[in-house]
Amino acid sequence: MERHTSLVVSGQTRTGEAFKMRANGWLARIFQHEVDHLNGVIFTDRTDDIWEPEGEVIDNV
Repeated sequence: MERHTSLVVSGQTRTGEAFKMRANGWLARIFQHEVDHLNGVIFTDRTDDIWEPEGEVIDNV
């Protein structure tokens, strides 16, 4: 799944103080992943390459 490798995040602290920070690499990916959750988007909504198990169901539990 393609993600931006760098981004700027802005928000407020618990005390209401405004802040901005740059996120790079994995941190940028994590921010994007978590924002997806806030927007109701899950991993399978963003990718076409989903592994499907092969075989048959032998018992529904």
